[in-house]
Amino acid sequence: MTIALSNAGKYEQVLDRLRGRLRQGEFAAGDQLPSQRALAREYGVNLSTVNKAVSILASEGRLEQVHGRGMFVTQGQRETGLQAIGMIHEIHPDLVVDHVYYTRLFATLNHLVNQDHHSFQPFLRDTPTDYAPLRQSRNPALRRVLDEGGLSGLIVFVDNPLLLHDELESLGLPYVCLAGNAAHSHMPNCLTIDAIEVGRQAARYLIGTGCRRLGVVQRPNSMLMKGLSEVCKHEPKVVLQIFATLEEALAEADGIFLKDDYFALRHFDQLLAALPPERLIVFANTDMAFPQPLPRIDIDPRRVARCVWKSLQARLRQEPLPTTPVLIPPVPSTPQSRE
Repeated sequence: MTIALSNAGKYEQVLDRLRGRLRQGEFAAGDQLPSQRALAREYGVNLSTVNKAVSILASEGRLEQVHGRGMFVTQGQRETGLQAIGMIHEIHPDLVVDHVYYTRLFATLNHLVNQDHHSFQPFLRDTPTDYAPLRQSRNPALRRVLDEGGLSGLIVFVDNPLLLHDELESLGLPYVCLAGNAAHSHMPNCLTIDAIEVGRQAARYLIGTGCRRLGVVQRPNSMLMKGLSEVCKHEPKVVLQIFATLEEALAEADGIFLKDDYFALRHFDQLLAALPPERLIVFANTDMAFPQPLPRIDIDPRRVARCVWKSLQARLRQEPLPTTPVLIPPVPSTPQSRE
């Protein structure tokens, strides 16, 4: 039988249906999923649509590929009727599959939630604007779960959770937010990367290598800048400057902080032609391999996932909210050159 799907967001509809079948126990732990060709025929879609949906389920830890045999349901899907923990996010599905940081974040959260006898259900927010309510999402699965209930807790991973505060409170669910931008984290039940500490570490490292004219390319968020400035103001011979272009920074600075590892990779040859690698430091959230090692400050997605789940567990136990946002420290504490 072929199941008719609407034209909009077909891979999301396939993803929603497969999640439902896993949730309802149609496929138990250890069961082999039907082949992607069979699923494509069943849902009346092309193979790439099914491949994207299955890849996302694998990145969430719900399925695992067994070489030469196919895709199998993981142990985390063993029990049905579990309390469901939802995760509302803004990450494009391609990044969930292809980006190391997001793949590890989702997989670790899925593992931790399953380990504590809950099921994990991510939902793409997909609203028309940042200000639009969650119930205006183009994701039918998200609209349905908000309207019908079925969640016992919620993780919200968006750039600015403050925009959703009133709506989240109205749901009556224990929730925690993971703010994509530290400047938008002014909520007691919010977690964010400790960007101030990232800035401090970057400044200490560059000053420690003898740099006196520190350059920042592209304006960092206010928290990163606060950390950089905090260290530099105690060094009378050190100048900190933000440059609009990389060319200006390379012409005037003797040490550069790069807040984007993709930017660093795109301009790698240009950077290394102007400065030795020890005069550069990258704020990285991936295991991206550069042509040669660069000093870097890392954010470990597995640590982020553990902090998020620990905070939500406290909310589920109805423990008092912290008075300030929870700051997740960068690692390592001293920037290292890595292969």
